[in-house]
Amino acid sequence: MLNQITVAPDSALLWNGSRVTDAQVLSYAKIVAQLQPGPVTALVLRPGVTDERRGALISLLNDAGICTVNHPCTLVENWAAEVAINPPPPPPAPPAG
Repeated sequence: MLNQITVAPDSALLWNGSRVTDAQVLSYAKIVAQLQPGPVTALVLRPGVTDERRGALISLLNDAGICTVNHPCTLVENWAAEVAINPPPPPPAPPAG
């Protein structure tokens, strides 16, 4: 399982595609930190995200205890593509018949 936190150049946050606040990210991250085994969390920074914003979000995830041996995190910087790193699965096939 992968949780994707995307940061837009204007500092807007998305958690798995849904707009969230910093407080919500912290809350969700604390919940995820309790899962065993924990999912991978990807922090995806779009071009233009400032170093200050980058540092603040990494600190937020560390404070939540989400980036540990049992809860791996990855940082993707300057992701310019318009597609998600973890796109949703395709819709189910129509019934046979």
